[in-house]
Amino acid sequence: MAVLLALVSALAYGAADFVGGIASRARSSLVVTATSAAVGVVAFSIAAAVVPGAASGDALLWGAASGVVGMLAAASLYAALAIGPMAVVAPLTATISGATPVIWSIVGGDLPDAPTWVGLVAVLVGAALVSIVAGDRGAPTRPRARGIGLAVVAGVLFGAFYVFLAEAPSDSGMLPLLANRAAGLIVLGTVLVVIGLRRGFRGRLTAVGLGQALATGALDAIANALYVLAVREGALAVVAVIVSLYPAGTIALSAAVLRERISVVQWVGVGVALAGIVVLAL
Repeated sequence: MAVLLALVSALAYGAADFVGGIASRARSSLVVTATSAAVGVVAFSIAAAVVPGAASGDALLWGAASGVVGMLAAASLYAALAIGPMAVVAPLTATISGATPVIWSIVGGDLPDAPTWVGLVAVLVGAALVSIVAGDRGAPTRPRARGIGLAVVAGVLFGAFYVFLAEAPSDSGMLPLLANRAAGLIVLGTVLVVIGLRRGFRGRLTAVGLGQALATGALDAIANALYVLAVREGALAVVAVIVSLYPAGTIALSAAVLRERISVVQWVGVGVALAGIVVLAL
């Protein structure tokens, strides 16, 4: 069940990224992300009232910490993609985000058995291959190096996001996710206010693309909820590695909706990742 929940969570994350990318063409990406966080606050406020959960400092602290590192991870990834090379940044971020929880689990003494190791490595390799996109090979050396460095930072922070949510008490229900979205919204809201005061509240901060931004928030909330349920059912290392396949959902929607071409390397990545998931599910 944990493997299935993690896989659906990865697809939901990928769908959220796709819709968020479309929305960001009409609105500021910061506004789209803030709108998504606001949707999450509303959704998890309702969920926290419906789903039983024990309120505690640990639940709120780990949830809020995951929200802050999640926002920092997204900012690092956007900056890395902006200066490239994208063909390296995307797979590197996805791979490190999946590997970080594995390292955390090993440090904590949770050593996977041999078949699990095979499955984990296969899924990580698959995630890296799926994430490979055409990049600008002509980028100067310094920006390339800086982009790769930011990609590493983004991957570690996304991995920390998975770890922090997993560390929240298992009996806390949806409270950690409520704290996660609230903390993220506070950070983004502060940034937007500062930008608005410096540049004026105008331009791309409009209502265009609001529907897509709201859909992004709904998909992201579903993905987060499924991830938390998955990590409470299974091992952190396994769940986080499967969730790192989220680019597959984005690429599939890009191919279906925007008619973008899926490369042979990406198809190979899908096959390798699926083989790894089968091993993990056995």
